[in-house]
Amino acid sequence: MNYRLTPELLMKAIEGEQNAIAGYEHMKQMTPDRKNLETLEHIIGDGQKHLDVFTEMYKRRFGELSGLPGPAGPAACNFTDCVARAADKELETYELYRNIYMNNGGEQIRMPFFEAMTDKSGHAVRLNMMFARELERRLV
Repeated sequence: MNYRLTPELLMKAIEGEQNAIAGYEHMKQMTPDRKNLETLEHIIGDGQKHLDVFTEMYKRRFGELSGLPGPAGPAACNFTDCVARAADKELETYELYRNIYMNNGGEQIRMPFFEAMTDKSGHAVRLNMMFARELERRLV
């Protein structure tokens, strides 16, 4: 696959961030745990930052953004399964952003994707820690 920045590829990143934010908002409703809520808030904040940057990038490079569907509905899963799926999705998105970063020149493209890529890596770690805490609770 070619990862040169196209309107379709940037739209995929925008939709992915939009869906991730909605998924994490849904997960917040599933847990009363303060640490989990703090982690999810952190990830949502990063996601909103990426969504804003990618949306602005799209407008600068390709014109007005139209036809953006709303976020996908929440996944049907229990909290622990949602956390595991989210960690997998963060790593998948990390790979997409890494490929965009590697296949494009210029700081205006590379820097936002580098930041998002490193955030995704951190999110996966945080989600794995949350997953481990949830499994530990099940065993106690």
